[in-house]
Amino acid sequence: MASYGVSESMPIYNGGALPIELQLEIIQMCLQIGPNAMSYSEYKSMLSSLTRVCRMFCDMCQPSLFATLECNGWDGEQKNDALLALFGRFEKMDTVDEYRLASYVKEFRINNWDDNGNNLDVHTPKAMEMVFKALQVNAQHFPNLRTLTLCSIPLGGGILNTINALSQLEQLVIEDWFGVRAGRHNESVSRSPRSPFITSLTIRDVSRSGVPVAVTTLVDTANLRILVADWDCVRTILAQDLYMPQLTELSARGPTPSTAEFSEDEWALLVKALGMMPALQSLTVVDVPQLTTEDPPDLPFDDQMPQGLHTLCSDSLGLVKLLVWQCPIRHFAFDLGVLQEITSQVHVIEDIRNATGTIKSLTMDGGMLKLPHIAAQLQDVESLTFSYEGHITSASLQLRQSFASVVHFQYKFLRSDNPKYRHSINVVFDLQGQLSHIRTNLVSHLPSATKITYAGIIQWRKVQWPANLEEPEWRPTILDHQQAKERLLLLLSSLDPRDASRIVTDVDGCLENLKVGYSESLGDAIRASNRAQSQARRVMARWLNRRPVM
Repeated sequence: MASYGVSESMPIYNGGALPIELQLEIIQMCLQIGPNAMSYSEYKSMLSSLTRVCRMFCDMCQPSLFATLECNGWDGEQKNDALLALFGRFEKMDTVDEYRLASYVKEFRINNWDDNGNNLDVHTPKAMEMVFKALQVNAQHFPNLRTLTLCSIPLGGGILNTINALSQLEQLVIEDWFGVRAGRHNESVSRSPRSPFITSLTIRDVSRSGVPVAVTTLVDTANLRILVADWDCVRTILAQDLYMPQLTELSARGPTPSTAEFSEDEWALLVKALGMMPALQSLTVVDVPQLTTEDPPDLPFDDQMPQGLHTLCSDSLGLVKLLVWQCPIRHFAFDLGVLQEITSQVHVIEDIRNATGTIKSLTMDGGMLKLPHIAAQLQDVESLTFSYEGHITSASLQLRQSFASVVHFQYKFLRSDNPKYRHSINVVFDLQGQLSHIRTNLVSHLPSATKITYAGIIQWRKVQWPANLEEPEWRPTILDHQQAKERLLLLLSSLDPRDASRIVTDVDGCLENLKVGYSESLGDAIRASNRAQSQARRVMARWLNRRPVM
């Protein structure tokens, strides 16, 4: 049972050699850096090892270790054997420990199904079938199991029976779906009863095989509250004219890159569907070229639009214009950068304010800070995010009027692989090293702000590009904690103590921030981070007189 940290000979270390504060710091560091800096298997292996160190480590790590149980396809039979043995313990429930461990389980993942080219094995492998049956038998033993994630697998009878057996299941996640190719499997899916318990359905990356209509038969859409999916899948569901009275969140993202173009039929489909979602509160439509336009088409509008729709995240100006006059939208995550002219962005903000009365949150281009009258349009805003892709100067960051109601103020430095933005990005991060006085000016203009986030402390080094390229390349390197703390102290020392207390930083968020674009540098950043985390694990292993977990 090495994979799940269950051992009869525990503890192997009494913890007396280290101060209790240091032990707690080690565990907190592992739990914090693990999910971001390690692969899933590495993170689970580390947690499993830590549970064997001492009873305190075990009690702290077991909830995270057992939060997600996982089984694999053909390449994971050995791990599945360990999982089956664990299920055997759960089935007997001989001691209080079994009940406690089972109560930690929140998610079950089934992934890595074997795919031999275009020939999918329509039969469930024996090893997987055993896992499905064991999960069905033990379904009542997992009181907190709420999520089932299916990654790279076809839908067969074993999966469908498992879904229906998990009566407490609330969220179903389907990722990288192969699809259903065999006719008899289509029939088995269609005959399967819809799960009345699932309230959240997430479907990602199903473009390899298209979207079978069968996916909508897995859940009872009348009880669905959250739908997150690729636009193709959302369109498949909406095309069935389903009434979804409890749906509160709809998120649709298109495949990238896409060759699709604006389609009035897609608009008509979305508008009609929105009229059948009376409880809708949040709508996200991003990277859907069929809906991307600056002016909405002239369509007959349904009078029954959701009157509780208050949050809109979209890169379609036409959709914004269409909805702001029909729904009481207060929170906008609209990338105004799609509009080339600053004046056009100002007009959009004025239209939104005239239509809705108040804007509570907004993402906007950093260049708009140069406009002296923009603050007057945003007096009710509580959360502001400024995105930069262009040249930043201290003059452009001087606010002529303060935002009286802002409680969350954030800078979002955008990165792009587009060559035309490369120079601008370099300027942004070249300035980042001396950005303290610029931030000081901004803080002084936000007297009522209660939280100012500066995420990702990154320094950039210049490396030589090949001679055939026109400009040098700037690459990110992750600062170690000491350098990060020194830079933070430099920033905080330049601020008034009342302002410094409102700064919230994210030292460990560097790698996560780098994942947004700039893919050429991402590999170097990941390798640098992995080296740093490997060194941290070796130090920790020496503290515990154990071999490092690799």
